[in-house]
Amino acid sequence: MEDYEEVSDEYKGVRVWWVLGKKVPRTPVVYFYPGSYDERHYTLTFHKRYRELITGEYVNQVLEEGKAIAVRNRQRKLYKNVPCQAWYEKKWSHVYFEHPATFDTLAMASKKKEAIKKDLIKFTEGKEYYAKIGKAWKRGYLLFGPPGTGKSTMIAAMANCLNYDVYDLELTSVENNNELRSLLVDISSKSIIVIEDIYCSLDLSGKRKENEEEEEVLAKNYLEIESHELFHEIGSLLGETDITPADVAENLMPKSDEDDAGTCLKNLIEALKAAKEKAKKNAGEEAELKAEEANGSIAKGNASN
Repeated sequence: MEDYEEVSDEYKGVRVWWVLGKKVPRTPVVYFYPGSYDERHYTLTFHKRYRELITGEYVNQVLEEGKAIAVRNRQRKLYKNVPCQAWYEKKWSHVYFEHPATFDTLAMASKKKEAIKKDLIKFTEGKEYYAKIGKAWKRGYLLFGPPGTGKSTMIAAMANCLNYDVYDLELTSVENNNELRSLLVDISSKSIIVIEDIYCSLDLSGKRKENEEEEEVLAKNYLEIESHELFHEIGSLLGETDITPADVAENLMPKSDEDDAGTCLKNLIEALKAAKEKAKKNAGEEAELKAEEANGSIAKGNASN
Protein backbone atom coordinates (compact mmCIF):
# COMPACT_ATOMS: atom_id res chain seq x y z
CA MET A 1 0.00 0.00 0.00
CA GLU A 2 1.04 3.58 -0.65
CA ASP A 3 1.08 6.19 2.09
CA TYR A 4 -2.46 7.25 3.07
CA GLU A 5 -3.98 4.74 0.64
CA GLU A 6 -7.32 3.25 1.71
CA VAL A 7 -8.24 -0.38 1.08
CA SER A 8 -11.58 -1.97 1.97
CA ASP A 9 -12.16 -5.55 3.06
CA GLU A 10 -15.10 -7.68 4.12
CA TYR A 11 -15.31 -10.34 6.84
CA LYS A 12 -18.49 -12.31 7.53
CA GLY A 13 -20.54 -9.61 5.87
CA VAL A 14 -18.88 -6.76 7.78
CA ARG A 15 -17.10 -4.05 5.78
CA VAL A 16 -13.85 -2.64 7.17
CA TRP A 17 -11.37 -0.08 5.86
CA TRP A 18 -7.57 -0.04 6.17
CA VAL A 19 -5.52 3.15 5.81
CA LEU A 20 -1.72 3.26 5.80
CA GLY A 21 -0.61 6.33 7.73
CA LYS A 22 2.78 7.88 8.32
CA LYS A 23 3.88 9.77 11.41
CA VAL A 24 5.94 12.88 10.64
CA PRO A 25 8.14 14.37 13.41
CA ARG A 26 7.03 17.79 14.64
CA THR A 27 10.54 19.21 14.59
CA PRO A 28 13.12 18.72 11.82
CA VAL A 29 15.47 15.85 12.55
CA VAL A 30 18.63 14.90 10.67
CA TYR A 31 19.19 11.18 10.10
CA PHE A 32 22.41 9.66 8.87
CA TYR A 33 20.75 6.72 7.12
CA PRO A 34 17.93 6.93 4.57
CA GLY A 35 14.64 5.63 5.90
CA SER A 36 15.87 5.55 9.51
CA TYR A 37 12.70 7.35 10.53
CA ASP A 38 9.78 5.43 9.10
CA GLU A 39 6.89 5.17 11.56
CA ARG A 40 4.19 3.82 9.30
CA HIS A 41 1.04 2.44 10.87
CA TYR A 42 -2.33 1.09 9.81
CA THR A 43 -5.68 2.49 10.87
CA LEU A 44 -8.59 0.04 10.86
CA THR A 45 -12.13 1.49 10.68
CA PHE A 46 -15.39 -0.43 11.21
CA HIS A 47 -18.80 0.00 12.83
CA LYS A 48 -18.56 -0.18 16.62
CA ARG A 49 -21.26 -2.85 16.87
CA TYR A 50 -18.79 -5.33 15.29
CA ARG A 51 -15.89 -4.50 17.63
CA GLU A 52 -15.67 -7.96 19.21
CA LEU A 53 -15.79 -9.78 15.87
CA ILE A 54 -13.27 -7.55 14.11
CA THR A 55 -10.75 -7.06 16.95
CA GLY A 56 -10.93 -10.78 17.72
CA GLU A 57 -11.45 -13.20 14.86
CA TYR A 58 -10.71 -10.87 11.97
CA VAL A 59 -7.51 -9.30 13.29
CA ASN A 60 -6.15 -12.70 14.34
CA GLN A 61 -6.88 -14.09 10.88
CA VAL A 62 -5.11 -11.15 9.23
CA LEU A 63 -2.06 -11.60 11.46
CA GLU A 64 -1.86 -15.36 10.82
CA GLU A 65 -2.25 -14.90 7.08
CA GLY A 66 0.43 -12.22 7.15
CA LYS A 67 2.82 -14.61 8.87
CA ALA A 68 2.04 -17.34 6.33
CA ILE A 69 2.67 -14.98 3.41
CA ALA A 70 5.97 -13.87 4.94
CA VAL A 71 7.06 -17.51 5.29
CA ARG A 72 6.08 -18.33 1.70
CA ASN A 73 7.86 -15.29 0.28
CA ARG A 74 10.98 -15.26 2.41
CA GLN A 75 14.32 -16.33 0.94
CA ARG A 76 15.42 -19.64 2.42
CA LYS A 77 19.00 -19.97 3.62
CA LEU A 78 21.68 -22.63 3.67
CA TYR A 79 23.76 -22.52 6.86
CA LYS A 80 27.16 -24.08 7.51
CA ASN A 81 28.97 -24.19 10.84
CA VAL A 82 32.30 -22.38 11.04
CA PRO A 83 35.12 -22.90 13.59
CA CYS A 84 35.04 -20.34 16.41
CA GLN A 85 37.79 -19.25 18.76
CA ALA A 86 35.51 -17.55 21.28
CA TRP A 87 31.95 -18.07 22.53
CA TYR A 88 30.74 -14.75 21.14
CA GLU A 89 31.86 -15.43 17.58
CA LYS A 90 29.37 -16.28 14.88
CA LYS A 91 28.78 -20.05 14.77
CA TRP A 92 26.89 -20.30 11.47
CA SER A 93 27.52 -18.64 8.13
CA HIS A 94 24.91 -18.70 5.41
CA VAL A 95 24.17 -18.18 1.74
CA TYR A 96 20.79 -18.00 0.07
CA PHE A 97 19.34 -21.41 -0.71
CA GLU A 98 18.43 -21.48 -4.39
CA HIS A 99 18.32 -25.17 -5.27
CA PRO A 100 15.45 -25.69 -7.75
CA ALA A 101 14.62 -29.30 -6.85
CA THR A 102 11.01 -30.16 -5.99
CA PHE A 103 9.15 -33.42 -5.51
CA ASP A 104 7.69 -32.93 -8.98
CA THR A 105 11.17 -32.94 -10.53
CA LEU A 106 12.58 -35.65 -8.26
CA ALA A 107 13.52 -38.83 -10.13
CA MET A 108 11.89 -41.42 -7.89
CA ALA A 109 9.04 -43.91 -8.01
CA SER A 110 5.81 -41.92 -7.79
CA LYS A 111 4.33 -44.04 -5.00
CA LYS A 112 7.40 -43.70 -2.78
CA LYS A 113 7.73 -40.00 -3.53
CA GLU A 114 4.11 -39.35 -2.61
CA ALA A 115 4.50 -41.33 0.63
CA ILE A 116 7.49 -39.21 1.69
CA LYS A 117 5.70 -35.99 0.83
CA LYS A 118 2.62 -36.99 2.82
CA ASP A 119 4.82 -37.97 5.75
CA LEU A 120 6.51 -34.55 5.73
CA ILE A 121 3.22 -32.68 5.60
CA LYS A 122 1.77 -34.86 8.36
CA PHE A 123 4.83 -34.08 10.48
CA THR A 124 4.59 -30.31 10.00
CA GLU A 125 0.96 -30.38 11.14
CA GLY A 126 1.63 -32.67 14.11
CA LYS A 127 3.01 -30.40 16.85
CA GLU A 128 0.07 -31.05 19.18
CA TYR A 129 0.10 -34.77 18.35
CA TYR A 130 3.79 -35.10 19.27
CA ALA A 131 3.17 -33.23 22.53
CA LYS A 132 0.26 -35.55 23.35
CA ILE A 133 2.32 -38.73 22.89
CA GLY A 134 5.31 -37.25 24.74
CA LYS A 135 7.81 -37.13 21.87
CA ALA A 136 10.04 -34.30 20.70
CA TRP A 137 8.63 -32.67 17.56
CA LYS A 138 11.31 -33.83 15.14
CA ARG A 139 11.60 -36.25 12.24
CA GLY A 140 14.62 -38.18 11.00
CA TYR A 141 15.51 -39.60 7.59
CA LEU A 142 18.54 -41.74 6.74
CA LEU A 143 19.72 -41.16 3.17
CA PHE A 144 22.49 -43.43 1.98
CA GLY A 145 24.23 -44.25 -1.24
CA PRO A 146 27.29 -43.27 -3.29
CA PRO A 147 27.72 -39.74 -4.68
CA GLY A 148 25.28 -38.89 -7.47
CA THR A 149 22.37 -40.98 -6.23
CA GLY A 150 20.26 -37.93 -5.32
CA LYS A 151 20.73 -37.43 -1.57
CA SER A 152 21.32 -33.66 -1.86
CA THR A 153 18.47 -33.33 -4.34
CA MET A 154 16.11 -35.09 -1.93
CA ILE A 155 17.13 -32.68 0.87
CA ALA A 156 16.55 -29.70 -1.43
CA ALA A 157 13.12 -31.02 -2.42
CA MET A 158 12.21 -31.40 1.26
CA ALA A 159 13.36 -27.86 2.05
CA ASN A 160 11.43 -26.38 -0.87
CA CYS A 161 8.32 -28.39 0.01
CA LEU A 162 8.31 -27.25 3.65
CA ASN A 163 9.84 -23.77 3.19
CA TYR A 164 12.50 -24.74 5.75
CA ASP A 165 16.07 -23.45 6.04
CA VAL A 166 18.87 -26.02 5.77
CA TYR A 167 21.69 -26.38 8.31
CA ASP A 168 24.66 -28.38 7.02
CA LEU A 169 26.34 -29.61 10.21
CA GLU A 170 29.98 -30.56 9.59
CA LEU A 171 30.91 -32.77 12.55
CA THR A 172 34.63 -32.77 11.75
CA SER A 173 34.67 -29.07 12.64
CA VAL A 174 33.12 -29.69 16.06
CA GLU A 175 35.66 -30.19 18.83
CA ASN A 176 33.49 -31.35 21.74
CA ASN A 177 29.96 -31.91 23.01
CA ASN A 178 29.69 -28.40 24.43
CA GLU A 179 30.39 -26.91 21.00
CA LEU A 180 27.89 -29.26 19.38
CA ARG A 181 25.25 -28.32 21.95
CA SER A 182 25.92 -24.64 21.34
CA LEU A 183 25.49 -25.11 17.59
CA LEU A 184 22.21 -26.96 18.00
CA VAL A 185 20.82 -24.30 20.34
CA ASP A 186 21.44 -21.65 17.67
CA ILE A 187 19.45 -23.51 15.02
CA SER A 188 16.07 -21.94 14.32
CA SER A 189 12.86 -23.93 14.55
CA LYS A 190 11.34 -25.47 11.42
CA SER A 191 14.71 -26.23 9.84
CA ILE A 192 16.37 -29.24 8.23
CA ILE A 193 19.63 -30.35 9.84
CA VAL A 194 21.91 -32.31 7.52
CA ILE A 195 24.65 -34.49 9.03
CA GLU A 196 26.81 -36.20 6.44
CA ASP A 197 29.09 -39.24 6.45
CA ILE A 198 27.88 -41.02 9.58
CA TYR A 199 29.59 -44.38 10.00
CA CYS A 200 28.48 -46.61 12.86
CA SER A 201 30.86 -49.26 14.20
CA LEU A 202 29.16 -49.82 17.56
CA ASP A 203 25.79 -51.38 18.28
CA LEU A 204 23.94 -48.54 20.00
CA SER A 205 20.47 -49.86 19.30
CA GLY A 206 19.81 -51.02 22.86
CA LYS A 207 17.34 -53.57 21.52
CA ARG A 208 15.18 -55.52 23.92
CA LYS A 209 12.01 -57.53 23.69
CA GLU A 210 8.80 -55.56 23.79
CA ASN A 211 5.97 -57.14 25.73
CA GLU A 212 2.26 -57.07 24.98
CA GLU A 213 1.50 -54.66 27.82
CA GLU A 214 3.97 -52.08 26.47
CA GLU A 215 2.53 -52.53 22.99
CA GLU A 216 -0.97 -51.79 24.25
CA VAL A 217 0.23 -48.63 26.00
CA LEU A 218 1.93 -47.41 22.82
CA ALA A 219 -1.13 -48.22 20.72
CA LYS A 220 -3.30 -46.25 23.12
CA ASN A 221 -0.94 -43.25 23.03
CA TYR A 222 -0.32 -43.21 19.29
CA LEU A 223 -3.59 -44.51 17.86
CA GLU A 224 -6.07 -43.84 20.70
CA ILE A 225 -7.34 -47.44 20.71
CA GLU A 226 -7.76 -49.84 23.65
CA SER A 227 -7.88 -53.09 21.66
CA HIS A 228 -7.71 -54.43 18.12
CA GLU A 229 -7.97 -57.78 16.38
CA LEU A 230 -4.31 -57.50 15.32
CA PHE A 231 -3.02 -57.20 18.90
CA HIS A 232 -2.71 -60.98 19.30
CA GLU A 233 -0.56 -61.39 16.17
CA ILE A 234 1.59 -58.44 17.15
CA GLY A 235 2.03 -59.80 20.67
CA SER A 236 3.17 -63.15 19.29
CA LEU A 237 5.71 -61.51 16.97
CA LEU A 238 7.00 -59.27 19.74
CA GLY A 239 7.79 -62.36 21.78
CA GLU A 240 9.95 -63.71 18.93
CA THR A 241 11.70 -60.51 17.88
CA ASP A 242 14.15 -58.07 19.43
CA ILE A 243 12.86 -54.58 18.73
CA THR A 244 13.07 -51.27 20.57
CA PRO A 245 10.07 -49.28 21.77
CA ALA A 246 11.25 -46.51 19.42
CA ASP A 247 10.96 -48.88 16.44
CA VAL A 248 7.47 -49.91 17.54
CA ALA A 249 6.44 -46.28 17.98
CA GLU A 250 7.82 -45.31 14.56
CA ASN A 251 5.60 -47.86 12.86
CA LEU A 252 2.55 -46.91 14.91
CA MET A 253 2.73 -43.25 13.90
CA PRO A 254 0.39 -42.33 11.02
CA LYS A 255 2.36 -41.18 7.97
CA SER A 256 -0.57 -39.53 6.19
CA ASP A 257 -4.18 -38.57 6.77
CA GLU A 258 -5.23 -41.82 5.09
CA ASP A 259 -3.47 -44.01 7.69
CA ASP A 260 -5.95 -45.40 10.23
CA ALA A 261 -5.24 -47.67 13.21
CA GLY A 262 -5.44 -50.83 11.10
CA THR A 263 -2.94 -49.49 8.57
CA CYS A 264 -0.45 -48.55 11.28
CA LEU A 265 -0.77 -51.90 13.05
CA LYS A 266 -0.23 -53.73 9.74
CA ASN A 267 2.89 -51.62 9.17
CA LEU A 268 4.14 -52.75 12.58
CA ILE A 269 3.45 -56.40 11.71
CA GLU A 270 5.44 -56.08 8.48
CA ALA A 271 8.32 -54.45 10.37
CA LEU A 272 8.29 -57.22 12.99
CA LYS A 273 8.30 -59.92 10.30
CA ALA A 274 11.20 -58.20 8.52
CA ALA A 275 13.14 -57.94 11.78
CA LYS A 276 12.46 -61.61 12.49
CA GLU A 277 13.71 -62.69 9.05
CA LYS A 278 16.79 -60.49 9.36
CA ALA A 279 17.62 -61.96 12.77
CA LYS A 280 17.15 -65.48 11.36
CA LYS A 281 19.43 -64.70 8.42
CA ASN A 282 22.09 -63.18 10.68
CA ALA A 283 21.95 -66.20 12.97
CA GLY A 284 22.42 -68.53 10.00
CA GLU A 285 25.38 -66.53 8.69
CA GLU A 286 26.95 -66.50 12.14
CA ALA A 287 26.54 -70.27 12.45
CA GLU A 288 28.17 -70.79 9.04
CA LEU A 289 31.06 -68.51 9.99
CA LYS A 290 31.65 -70.42 13.23
CA ALA A 291 31.54 -73.72 11.35
CA GLU A 292 34.10 -72.46 8.83
CA GLU A 293 36.34 -71.25 11.63
CA ALA A 294 36.02 -74.59 13.40
CA ASN A 295 36.83 -76.52 10.20
CA GLY A 296 39.78 -74.24 9.61
CA SER A 297 41.14 -74.96 13.08
CA ILE A 298 40.75 -78.71 12.58
CA ALA A 299 42.48 -78.57 9.20
CA LYS A 300 45.30 -76.53 10.68
CA GLY A 301 45.65 -79.04 13.51
CA ASN A 302 45.84 -81.96 11.06
CA ALA A 303 48.43 -80.17 9.00
CA SER A 304 50.61 -79.59 12.04
CA ASN A 305 50.36 -83.28 12.97
